[in-house]
Amino acid sequence: MLVRTGRQGREVKAQLAKLGVPAVTVDDAKVLQSEEATYLLYLMEAMLAPDRSSINRALLSPFTGLKLESVLTLDDEVTLGLFGNYKNRWQQDGIYTAMMDFVTDFNVRNVLLHAHTESGERIISNLFQLTELVHQIQSRKNLSMTELVSWLKRGIDGMATEGDEYEQRMESDEEAVNIVTIHKSKGLEYKIVMAPYLDFVENKYIEFFSFRDPLTGDYVGVEKKRMTDEQQASYARQAEQENRRLLYVAITRGVYKCFVFRNNYHKKSTLLTFLEALIAAAPSSDIIRFEEGIPVAPEQQVSNKILALTPVNPDLPVRFVLKEQNWRKMSYTMLAAKAEHNLRTRASQQEDPYETFIFHTLKRGAKTGNLLHFLFENINFSEDSRWEKWITETIRRLYRDNRNCMDLC
Repeated sequence: MLVRTGRQGREVKAQLAKLGVPAVTVDDAKVLQSEEATYLLYLMEAMLAPDRSSINRALLSPFTGLKLESVLTLDDEVTLGLFGNYKNRWQQDGIYTAMMDFVTDFNVRNVLLHAHTESGERIISNLFQLTELVHQIQSRKNLSMTELVSWLKRGIDGMATEGDEYEQRMESDEEAVNIVTIHKSKGLEYKIVMAPYLDFVENKYIEFFSFRDPLTGDYVGVEKKRMTDEQQASYARQAEQENRRLLYVAITRGVYKCFVFRNNYHKKSTLLTFLEALIAAAPSSDIIRFEEGIPVAPEQQVSNKILALTPVNPDLPVRFVLKEQNWRKMSYTMLAAKAEHNLRTRASQQEDPYETFIFHTLKRGAKTGNLLHFLFENINFSEDSRWEKWITETIRRLYRDNRNCMDLC
């Protein structure tokens, strides 16, 4: 399932959960900005300075599933003794050991997997990732208990972080529907894709715009009410260009089928422009099929009709002829894909370094896609004197040494 924003992904996941369909999110969300990070902070503060007030706040979380009435009736001596033990374990063996004691004492796994049927997998995944993260930071930086709590506070407040360990991990259910943002899906492919949010209409409630000045090439930020006609035109043009790039990425991720839905409520959208051009081209029904009106349950019926674009019969080859005999129709996904068979080469033929880099060295995935997008967006192919500058800048921005970044945090 492809979505544009994290909010859309959460909405889809919530609806699937109501239907009993397991789903996991795959996006660029930072685990330190999750709700579980705040609950972990409360828990660590209660371990650091155990008193009834801090402990009550720590226990009122999804980790325990306890309600206020239950927390207030807990035995003070037993509860203070538990958190005193956690503090001692933290001091002697580290935060990870103390957290595992807490998970065992309060039966956290069982609570999350049974009491939180809609989000338990997500919560427990974030909890264990955060626990590993603070353990790594404590070990690497040799932080005291107070310093580690302070580091977690800064992370929650938006401290700059870079590295895969800060990105939310996927939940463990391999049979679940994958909910992925379009940006995250760049360079990847999926057997079947559903894309319900491709209309891409203008957001009339945004009051601050950012766009690239066509004259200087610099990014400009300006309030909507202060924009000139030329600036509004530049912003609208660049926004539509980005929308079309995202639309292309979305509809080319599917291996066998791709289902695209249009909301007829929108009288103008990027998707509508694409569909109108597609309908005018009259594609074969063996390749693309249009359906008017998707049946829905009575309680979900609205006045808007939905148009579905569905590729069918994927086994039939698409026939096309290129203008030049030596041209090839290709994409980055095709370049990165593993070949189904190896071509025979002459024994005396030397391996081409360029082909070795493209087909064997260059990794596939979103990071490589973002690197190429940034490079092609900025480099001037007619001015080779600045090529090295932009290549270096691209690598610096997108492939920094994660270990060095961690040391600066």
